[in-house]
Amino acid sequence: MEDNLFVMEGLDFFKRNWKKYIFGFILSLILIFGLFYYGMRSSQNEKSLNQDKNYTFSFILENKDGYIFSKNEMIKEIFASEYVKSHSESSPEDVIEAVTVTYTDNNGKMVVETPNKAIAESFYTFLEEASSRFFIDKRAYVLSEKVEMSKEKVFEGISKKKIILYGLLLVIFTFVFGTILASVSEKRNKKISQKFTLKDSDEIIDVTILRKESNEEIQTKLTNLINNPPVNKIVVMKDQTYLDAGKLNDSVYVTDSLDKIETLTFVPELVIIICEKNSTEKIWFGYQKELAKNYSDKVNCIYI
Repeated sequence: MEDNLFVMEGLDFFKRNWKKYIFGFILSLILIFGLFYYGMRSSQNEKSLNQDKNYTFSFILENKDGYIFSKNEMIKEIFASEYVKSHSESSPEDVIEAVTVTYTDNNGKMVVETPNKAIAESFYTFLEEASSRFFIDKRAYVLSEKVEMSKEKVFEGISKKKIILYGLLLVIFTFVFGTILASVSEKRNKKISQKFTLKDSDEIIDVTILRKESNEEIQTKLTNLINNPPVNKIVVMKDQTYLDAGKLNDSVYVTDSLDKIETLTFVPELVIIICEKNSTEKIWFGYQKELAKNYSDKVNCIYI
């Protein structure tokens, strides 16, 4: 029963705040698109670094024992030194600055990129001929048939894993943003709209399901609930529409506010505060909770 009431309360919370969840969905969608755009731009920037309008080719370099030579910066320096021997107008520093040699761990391939066609072709010949002393104990395998112009990266679409990931993020962000917005709205609401507001009570009796019945039926059931168990108690209810005072036990004292009690003919063992959903004000409930401490250590709430 309690689980069903919890589910009903949750559904009611969503119904009251569905617009907040739609707004949360829009915020989430913007955030997801932002993440996607940032990831795509970062990927493109990484892949196209020094690649726009560049001349490029690839090769593999092995040591004499068959192990891949992976020192890409060293091969740049060796080539720059060889290049300036026949191009005195250039300095090794200028050549090194103009050339990018990228080593890929997955296949041992090195990719050469430079905006200078003459340097690219010279580097290609340097590797293809392998006449330098540097190649005495090494072997170069030029993978490209010739020096080519680097091609613009084509968008290859989004993988299924990324689609699933973005979908999950969209659901999570929508729930988080929607709940935050709804909670802020609920907190600003001056009236009690959910039983969680009563959480500090010793016992919460949720009878909101009775609201579907007639006033007479509500009066009967609520009166029976208050009369049992038959102990001395104070019942506080601001609007007593749902109470039939004439059918309450003599051990029950009814008031619309605890600050109006002057004398009691008994010592109360229990204080019951009755709160009406979307009607009882939070400030009134908080005030009654504080006053109730003066009458009994046990304070229950009936949420209707």
